Amino acid sequence: MMAKKEVRFREVPAVRKAVAILRLLSRAADPMGVNAISKELELVPSTCLHILRVLAAEGLVITESGTKRYTLNVGILSLARGLMRGNEMIRFAQPELDRISRRYNVSIIAAKTIDIEHSVAVAISHSSSAMRLNVEVGSRFPTLVSATGRCYAAFGNVSDEELAEQFPKLRWHVAPSRRDWKKQISEAKVQGYAVDIGNYISGHMVISVPIMDHDLMAYGIAAVGNETQVKKSKDDLVADIKAVIENIDKH
Repeated sequence: MMAKKEVRFREVPAVRKAVAILRLLSRAADPMGVNAISKELELVPSTCLHILRVLAAEGLVITESGTKRYTLNVGILSLARGLMRGNEMIRFAQPELDRISRRYNVSIIAAKTIDIEHSVAVAISHSSSAMRLNVEVGSRFPTLVSATGRCYAAFGNVSDEELAEQFPKLRWHVAPSRRDWKKQISEAKVQGYAVDIGNYISGHMVISVPIMDHDLMAYGIAAVGNETQVKKSKDDLVADIKAVIENIDKH
């Protein structure tokens, strides 16, 4: 396995601040004023205002009618259009993901891996279980956590050095030992899927199967459910998810 070449980049503070503002507004339940935004992000109010004016001119944010409070604008959708086109295959599979969710009473999460640190949920099928995962389409989470993380470590062309650097940063309910984690990654390479039992969510089992693109993991489809229940149906559940992925590949 070849180690990835380290990518160096120069800091561009204005870009980071603009991205932080967009993320904050995407999470906000109501429009926010300049002072509230600058306080939340620890920005100089005048700098915050200048960035907001540029974002507004580009159609990415808009001021609420009659106030000076900002919210996201429809320009964001045009930026996301390319990503949504790339996720057509996931949307094609949505009915099948819903079927699997109902059949096994598990939540299904399809995630796009951005890099070793970030992944984004692109499709969700919630189970009828009393415990509902706090995950929706667009939710971001660390790539290497849970079973999906083991898949990425196995199929993402990640070096041992990168894994060693990232492992201490991961947050778990009960963290596996690094030795056990590496063993589970090796098992994922052989099996073509990965399992997390109680490490990420107490009392729950997560099964994740990678979707490959040119021999690298591009997406992961994970099933999350009660540990005892999922264990009983593990083989059938894995086979069902793999069959859906095969159909996705054909399209």
